[in-house]
Amino acid sequence: MGLYKGDLEKVPENFSIKDCYERIYRWHMSDGLDRILKGRKVDRDYFASYAMLRFRLPPPGSVSQEDIDFIFREVLMGLMEWSYHEEDEFGIKMAAYAEFAINRKYGNWQNQEFKKSYKAPKLFAEFYPSKK
Repeated sequence: MGLYKGDLEKVPENFSIKDCYERIYRWHMSDGLDRILKGRKVDRDYFASYAMLRFRLPPPGSVSQEDIDFIFREVLMGLMEWSYHEEDEFGIKMAAYAEFAINRKYGNWQNQEFKKSYKAPKLFAEFYPSKK
């Protein structure tokens, strides 16, 4: 799938990891359910799992780094992947926020520390019980 040339550069250079998470969180809370239902062909189980994850998203003020990493992973290759190329009101894609933050903290999303971190939260165990 992948981002297009210039997508990452749209994320403000001074954005923190929490800034990126907050943008993803706000977009999914305000637009996620409407957008997944409009023109998306997702099966019922996927939709139900996404809706449950959306309901369980930790608020930006009380989110841990592990939860943030889990949500970034979900945007790139999980239950929120359908929103990969969706743009917020600033014209920035959900995946651009996730990848920007991962690159800033870990260098890339294949980093072993990142993989360990996104598997740590209770949310990972809840949504992927056989992969823990």
